[in-house]
Amino acid sequence: MYFMKLERIIIEDHDIQALGKRIIKYRGSDYQCVSKDMIILGVESFRLRTTSAQWDMVVLKRINTKIQVDIVGTAGGSGIFNISLGSENSFVKEMRRFLVHYCEENGFRYGYSKS
Repeated sequence: MYFMKLERIIIEDHDIQALGKRIIKYRGSDYQCVSKDMIILGVESFRLRTTSAQWDMVVLKRINTKIQVDIVGTAGGSGIFNISLGSENSFVKEMRRFLVHYCEENGFRYGYSKS
């Protein structure tokens, strides 16, 4: 069984490339797909508490003068009961804090959206 946590944030900014570069600088990236209006970043990390790998993604999409950011944390459970211990939530919370700080630092308005 696999577990997934998704959160969507809308940022009132148009410079998707600058935001993508800041995320890569902050978190790194094992996978990148970059176009003019969309950036997909992925990183695999090992979670000690589950002793398993986790795949985390950030998808940025420019929509007019806003950037829609989807934060996706996915983890495979581990052990006899296939428990994830919520490790996918850790990435989503960490990236949310980073994005809120980025917005406040640059004076961008932001909001949360249902995914």
